[in-house]
Amino acid sequence: MGYYNGVDDNGQIKNPQAETFLTKIAKTGKNASFTTSWREHTKLSYRPDIINSIETGLPVEYTHQIDDEATYYQILKYVSKTENMNKMAQEDPDVIFFTFEHADHAGHDTGYGNQNEAYVQGCKDADSWGYEIIKAIEARSTYQQEDWLIVISTDHGGTGTDHGGQTPFEKMTWIACNKKIEMNSENLNFAVK
Repeated sequence: MGYYNGVDDNGQIKNPQAETFLTKIAKTGKNASFTTSWREHTKLSYRPDIINSIETGLPVEYTHQIDDEATYYQILKYVSKTENMNKMAQEDPDVIFFTFEHADHAGHDTGYGNQNEAYVQGCKDADSWGYEIIKAIEARSTYQQEDWLIVISTDHGGTGTDHGGQTPFEKMTWIACNKKIEMNSENLNFAVK
């Protein structure tokens, strides 16, 4: 993927001409958000996008949280909508993108793989919080009138305590979706059915 965005390792700033899907969505006038606890996302990788959104007034918000728990609560704030909510509450983002680092940190600390108890627990923790976020979406007072696309994925695999190489264990990722999708492996585009 580095040929498109200029990033082929952690700690690099992406090519400013390579627009992310958040920038593309925001250019259509839709509200978008990106929430993460991994500082390098907002400090380095997406810095050109953050600066561009500020300078051009694009409706996309980038937030760095202190840890995954703070990210979790920020996302709950975005997705929760009850009958009693303050009418002055912020407009719902049209696109909510966020990262949990549970499994990544466990993999770097103790090793990637299903045989590693700490890594498996990191996956379970992220899965549990993802489930609670989906339940909060389903509990929205407006849920029956809404059309949610929920995509859950991982950014990389790993081997030992590292990633970034070309082994199948490092390149293998997965995607889960609440709608049928068709994936085009040639250009990594997908269509929702």
